[in-house]
Amino acid sequence: MLTTSRRIAMAALVVLAAAATVSCQDCDNIDPSTLDPSDVSAFATLLPCTGWDSTCQSSVLSAGASCMQEFQAIQTWMNTSGETAELNATAGNATAGGNATEVTPEEAESELMAKLPDLKTALGGCCNGGITPTCCAAMAPIVSGKCLCQEKPIELLKGVLGQDPAQFMGVASKILGELGCNALDGAQVYPECQA
Repeated sequence: MLTTSRRIAMAALVVLAAAATVSCQDCDNIDPSTLDPSDVSAFATLLPCTGWDSTCQSSVLSAGASCMQEFQAIQTWMNTSGETAELNATAGNATAGGNATEVTPEEAESELMAKLPDLKTALGGCCNGGITPTCCAAMAPIVSGKCLCQEKPIELLKGVLGQDPAQFMGVASKILGELGCNALDGAQVYPECQA
């Protein structure tokens, strides 16, 4: 079973993998197997391939830079807790033709809430056990700029997750809120967007 936290982590790995290998002229040939997780700055090269407009590309890049210490703390926790090894095993099974089981938002929330104490501990050294105000503020333009309402990036994420990301926005907002950030409150996700 491909759990939601593993799907989310796999989506992040696919995005980072693509960033490590893609130029904007080479968007159709993304190869996740060449991921260099130490080169997170390469994410900027992926943005033209996502389908986000230039304003959203800038907002995403800014959030990525502002949230770097959170990303690093969570990555360290994933590596030391065995989550990365589980993710790699799951990803290997999925690429070898294994089937992912759909997860309900309720199941995702339960699983993520169970891991919340570990996430808070992982974020303790850098970020007082949560998302920093700087990181949270940098996420707000992604929501207010309706970046999650742009079709292509959400369809890409849907392809990685195997499920509609819109159905998990409430869960993501709750978890982020538990980590001290309300940037996703009221977020709309394609195709459920209003003007």
